[in-house]
Amino acid sequence: MLNEATFEVFGPVRKIEMEGRKWVRLTVPVDQSYTDRDDQKVEKTTWFEGVCFNQKLNEIIQKLNVQDRRVRLKGTIEIGTREFEGRHIRETTFVIHQLDLLDPKPRD
Repeated sequence: MLNEATFEVFGPVRKIEMEGRKWVRLTVPVDQSYTDRDDQKVEKTTWFEGVCFNQKLNEIIQKLNVQDRRVRLKGTIEIGTREFEGRHIRETTFVIHQLDLLDPKPRD
């Protein structure tokens, strides 16, 4: 049974949520376009959410102000279960271990 894998995502950070220095959640849209069998262009966006629990990396994310900047996220995929309203829910968590900025530093 798969319970951990790795991921790498490229895109602009559209939303940042944080709880002090405990965790940071980044939302990144990943755009994809291709031509289907009928020669029609298809564009699709998948919204990806990653969470980081590493306090040192969280401080760097906050200091760099990554909102609307292009990033590469690397980390692990953890699949687990939790109980919610008496039911067991399976959930996937994307845990960020590394963040690289892909655009130049914005001018202040």
